[in-house]
Amino acid sequence: MSETLQQVMGMLAIAMMVAMLARRFQLPYTIGLVLVGGLLRGRARGACRR
Repeated sequence: MSETLQQVMGMLAIAMMVAMLARRFQLPYTIGLVLVGGLLRGRARGACRR
């Protein structure tokens, strides 16, 4: 499987998890996406500094 396809599949999996959690905690989906995006961005920055 190509790396690009793996990245797309990973992003879709994350979006599905956010949707399930947003429904469970009665939170707007877009708020969940923003929160997860912030967490992933912070992780990516930490990985780049190593």
